[in-house]
Amino acid sequence: MEVSSYRELCCLKNLLGLPEINYSTFSKKAAEIPFEIYAEVCRRVLSRLNRQKRRALNPQFQRILSVVDSTRIIEKDNRFQWAMYREDQSGVKFHVSFQPDTGMPTMVIPTEINTGDSTMLEKHYDREVCLLADRGYLNVAKMCLMDETGQEFAIRIRNDMKLNKCIPFPNLFPEESKEYTDVLCCIGNDHSIPAHCRKHQFRVVSFQDTKGEGVRICTNIQDLSGREIAALYKLRWKIETFFRELKQNFTIKKMFGSSKNAVFSQGLIAFIAYAFLYDCYTSKKVIFSEKTCRYYTFLHFLRSLRYFCPGVRLF
Repeated sequence: MEVSSYRELCCLKNLLGLPEINYSTFSKKAAEIPFEIYAEVCRRVLSRLNRQKRRALNPQFQRILSVVDSTRIIEKDNRFQWAMYREDQSGVKFHVSFQPDTGMPTMVIPTEINTGDSTMLEKHYDREVCLLADRGYLNVAKMCLMDETGQEFAIRIRNDMKLNKCIPFPNLFPEESKEYTDVLCCIGNDHSIPAHCRKHQFRVVSFQDTKGEGVRICTNIQDLSGREIAALYKLRWKIETFFRELKQNFTIKKMFGSSKNAVFSQGLIAFIAYAFLYDCYTSKKVIFSEKTCRYYTFLHFLRSLRYFCPGVRLF
């Protein structure tokens, strides 16, 4: 439910059928609930809803895909003294695993904004899925470990990262376009990388995006062509759409409280609300024809709820 304050929420008590309560008392009671409870509720909700969907197998790539990324909530005037970002800014970060084929998050981990993405990568390990991640999750030692343990991944690497001992990837796909460069190589020469990882061979597929910018994808997938690896990685963009919908339609950009417990709790509640409403949206689509479904988006669903419930701001 999207409201501007606990005072406004208490003013809706009659519409919601709740007993009368003072807004200050309500805010104090809400602050006493540890955010770990919301984290456990979120974990169970996402687990239950994704189990009902049976984790979709992508028919094109014959894999269950999981996009790993994070979104930041930044506040000015140093509201979050426990999570400073810059001199006049503070914030939090939510690390998310997202399944692009179902449109549903599968894991949410709240942290302070300065937590590095690559440090959270192992939290998302699941050998039943193929992980897709952007440059923030680049960590050669962890990619080496994933390759050795059978965790599939496709992670973008920086264009300035040095590729050593390059040899062409076996030409199993003669129809492959020259737009894609496909090699086996060792990555980086930084001495902070363990010695055995500097000698580990990875597959790197290079191509240009629609803006002409070079993109290099490091992966341990062997049975897909360079073109398919590029198409696979492009599915990562769906999590950006998810973050945009979450921030635009749920109360997450503006935090009520300033304590760690209040901020994490509000963010987790927004993810829980999204999961329930998105599950309702996908479940109700069966009543529409296939032609109509193409135009009945999640945003249309949210607008319909606002129209039929004008007295209550649901989100």
